[in-house]
Amino acid sequence: VPVQVVAAAEAFFPYEVVETHWLEGRAVMAPMDAALAYSAFCSDFARSRFAEVPDRAVALVERVVDGAEPLGLPLFAAWRALPRPDDAAGRLGLLLNVLREHRGSVHAAAVAAVGMHPLAAIVSGSYGPDNARFFEWPEPYPAAEDHRDDWERAETLTSAAAGRPYAVLDADERAELVGLLTGLLAP
Repeated sequence: VPVQVVAAAEAFFPYEVVETHWLEGRAVMAPMDAALAYSAFCSDFARSRFAEVPDRAVALVERVVDGAEPLGLPLFAAWRALPRPDDAAGRLGLLLNVLREHRGSVHAAAVAAVGMHPLAAIVSGSYGPDNARFFEWPEPYPAAEDHRDDWERAETLTSAAAGRPYAVLDADERAELVGLLTGLLAP
């Protein structure tokens, strides 16, 4: 796709940064190859981090991922369409990244819905100017306090939209999923 489409989907990066990385990346490998490589990284990370992944955790997360509405969420839809590994840890690693892309995509939509500029949303968030630097925005940055009300509205919308896919699970299944995923993080 043209870089303008990529920049629209990568909502929180400055256009020039997306353009530079898109063109440089395409010179190294095809976009689908890059997506598959990153997908493999997500799976390999989970394999190295989680000693044993219960099949039930994978099944519950997969129901959430597969039940989510992709309308207006191109990055989420693209990640969800990638092939999934057969092993539990690898599959969970990819699925967790897909859920991360879901939240990021609904957050971009929420920021747009409240009329915020992406940079204002970034500096208003938890990591402030450090996050703006991470996303390669040039300084000076807007004052977070000038955008706090819009940011809080966007966060409320994001939380509501990011939580919606979990409605495919009943209350007991949601509690079970929290326990299973928390158990993976135990030392």
